[in-house]
Amino acid sequence: YRQELRKYPEYNEPADPNDPESKKKWEVFTYELACAELCGTGHFSMRVPVKIVSQSEYILWAGSQKSFYKANVEGKEGDPFLNKAQ
Repeated sequence: YRQELRKYPEYNEPADPNDPESKKKWEVFTYELACAELCGTGHFSMRVPVKIVSQSEYILWAGSQKSFYKANVEGKEGDPFLNKAQ
């Protein structure tokens, strides 16, 4: 998407208006989800950056993640399968 933004004159301006040698706006653009998308329209000050990666990068990352259950619940108090035959 950054490459797409290069086409627009307003994104070819310096990101820092006080420093004409700074990176251009398209070079520092970051996707983010605002709280309106995360937890409803009542919040606007919270946000989370989104990293756009290739499918292969995502597959490598997803494969390296532990499941929430195994990392946080399994074998601990609150585990619905604790002390049950599996």
